[in-house]
Amino acid sequence: DGTLLAIGTDSSMVQVWDVADNTARFSLEHPDWVRGLAFSPDGALLATGDDDGTARVWDMATGELLAELTGHSDYIRGLAFSPDGTMFATASDDQTVRVWQVGADGTFAELAVLSGHTDWVNAVAFSPDSTLIASGSDDASVRVWRYNGDGSFSEIAVLSGHSDYVNAVAFSPDGTLIASGSEDDSVILWN
Repeated sequence: DGTLLAIGTDSSMVQVWDVADNTARFSLEHPDWVRGLAFSPDGALLATGDDDGTARVWDMATGELLAELTGHSDYIRGLAFSPDGTMFATASDDQTVRVWQVGADGTFAELAVLSGHTDWVNAVAFSPDSTLIASGSDDASVRVWRYNGDGSFSEIAVLSGHSDYVNAVAFSPDGTLIASGSEDDSVILWN
């Protein structure tokens, strides 16, 4: 909702600030460097990922740690919530994307592990309708998966065109394009 700003640091801390009055609201401790974070669409939750491979979910009303989600065996570099708020995804140096279900009852559970990249996964994004996930990797590819509605995902595309690491992916607001940014000094728009 634009009222909070979260900053992850190499000092194993996430600082959450109230934008309106420029005051620190919470300091959220982690055991290692924080490399990725994402707010839920309603701003009620913050998901963080750090070098120990654990995703953590925090309550933004209280600063309370709600869940520690394990499964990755290496750094988490990117996180994204689905626009409908029912899932979030984590991108890791273990070459996978993990998708986590956000339960209406406040529970969190691993929904799927998306494999296929052959190097670190740096970035992840959901389509506006929450049915597609795109990921970018050091293998210079963008992979796209479709949510099948039953807890499973199907890989539907491997997009090749970059000559170096892909560090950023994003869907256009209407969901018809994917943008990818690479260390090869290019941005590609995929149809």
